[in-house]
Amino acid sequence: MTNLTTDSLDCAVFQQQGLNLSAVLNIEALPHNLTQWISEEERCRYSQLLILGHGGTQLWQVIQAQRHLRGVDDPIDQFVGEVVANSLGKTDTQYTLVYPGPRMVDLQAFGRYLGWHEDTPFLLGMHQQWGTWFAYRGLVLMSSTFVASEVILQSQKSQCECCEELPCISACPANAISMSHFSMDLCVAYRKTEMSKCAKTCLAREACPVATQHRYSKEQMDYHYELSRLTIMSL
Repeated sequence: MTNLTTDSLDCAVFQQQGLNLSAVLNIEALPHNLTQWISEEERCRYSQLLILGHGGTQLWQVIQAQRHLRGVDDPIDQFVGEVVANSLGKTDTQYTLVYPGPRMVDLQAFGRYLGWHEDTPFLLGMHQQWGTWFAYRGLVLMSSTFVASEVILQSQKSQCECCEELPCISACPANAISMSHFSMDLCVAYRKTEMSKCAKTCLAREACPVATQHRYSKEQMDYHYELSRLTIMSL
């Protein structure tokens, strides 16, 4: 078997499948808040983390072309697991897929560390290139020695700090958003109402003027927001 470099992992495997955000990190070099969930046993077995995400619509388009995923309850999670297995299976790397999975890990904290994530008034992350039209899709523990990704510190103001009009705040029909506070209670209560305009979307997110060319299709929005609505309806 052959060890792949991070470049070949990113470009030759993951990016072609729509997972166009990826990073390899050395566990020992990370701050404690990013690694406190890793057990002592795992620290002995694994030396690196692989973070995967997607921006834009490519991942959704790739998944729609996968016939074997039709009718699957969570096709995105299953597809990510398959891509990771196919990619790392070509190497001598031992790995554990942490996310998707039941373990609670703060993926947004990794996004902030990598410069993928800027905070927004409506809690979704903002990416410099993809706007809010991106998501975290995979977190993998690896027993590898790949070249670690370069972490670039963001020194400029965030895109929200540079936004004068903040249309996301006025667009929220639940009045859940201000520049200093987001009310999850108001958001959830409104989404549960029978006439909610945010049953299968987020009007604040749609009002954001950043990277609108990467906005998800209606079909993709329906899928993601129906899953989240079912979750909050069970609360």
